[in-house]
Amino acid sequence: ARIGMALLAASCVAMGAAPSAHQYRQRRAALRRGNACVSTCPGLKPKHVKTLYKLFRRADKDRSGEISVLEFLMFFDIDRTVFAVKAFTHMDDDKSGEIDFPEFVRACWAFVSLSKEGLRHFAFSIYDLDDSGTIDRFEVEAMVHELYGSRWRKNRLARQTLKELSRGPLTRLDFVSFARTHPALLFPAFQLQGALRKALGGARTFKE
Repeated sequence: ARIGMALLAASCVAMGAAPSAHQYRQRRAALRRGNACVSTCPGLKPKHVKTLYKLFRRADKDRSGEISVLEFLMFFDIDRTVFAVKAFTHMDDDKSGEIDFPEFVRACWAFVSLSKEGLRHFAFSIYDLDDSGTIDRFEVEAMVHELYGSRWRKNRLARQTLKELSRGPLTRLDFVSFARTHPALLFPAFQLQGALRKALGGARTFKE
């Protein structure tokens, strides 16, 4: 009986060791791919890659090796806004609907490293829904709806913003100039960037 129990225990240990070894190899391979991004991401260091990998693993709830938009938003506690969803699609280089670890590293680092001016330009690319290079009235309306919610028509500030921005198609420079004096336009962008920066060590890690 003792021999049988010993054999069973040994078998359980052996079965338990296999996944652990596999996970170890997965981790090494992922970190190797992540560290390959260091040369193309200014300021990114191996220690940041390790932190990003921990975040990636925690966000990847189904252990698929990729993160869906829902996993991403839920993990970072970000509102499921049009802006946040489209920002996620910007991270998805191969447009598969999910992001793998190298995509996560490149996109997160690029986004958290943006200055306020860079974030304004990024926001323009998000709100320019048809990638035409300008924001038309329909896109301005969608943007105001995004910022002020479904009752935006009853919000005086929302109506004023819509009036000011609907005089004609907005170029990138028009939008950036307006955003400098109306920071509320960038609230969804700052919310997303702030959540990512906090996870990576706080604002001190990133210089404007």
